[in-house]
Amino acid sequence: MWNFHDSCIDDMQEEQNPLNGTKVNNAKDLSEMLDSLRHQEPFIFELKGDNGYALTVGLGDEIGCVQCTLSNGDPLWFIAVAQGT
Repeated sequence: MWNFHDSCIDDMQEEQNPLNGTKVNNAKDLSEMLDSLRHQEPFIFELKGDNGYALTVGLGDEIGCVQCTLSNGDPLWFIAVAQGT
């Protein structure tokens, strides 16, 4: 299970995104944030946890992807991709 304590958002495409550095404390906060963003142009952001892992998330209205990695960049990558209908 993902530990949300002190997880931070980092938009990997837009350095000036006001959400950069926003802390996500629980699954409800993350879900609400994702719902509010999913109707904009597709973009990629990273969610870094304090558990040594990072989630790289591609988010769009009808398409998305997620990659789970070690936050230090060492090999151990898991990628999931799903396309809406």
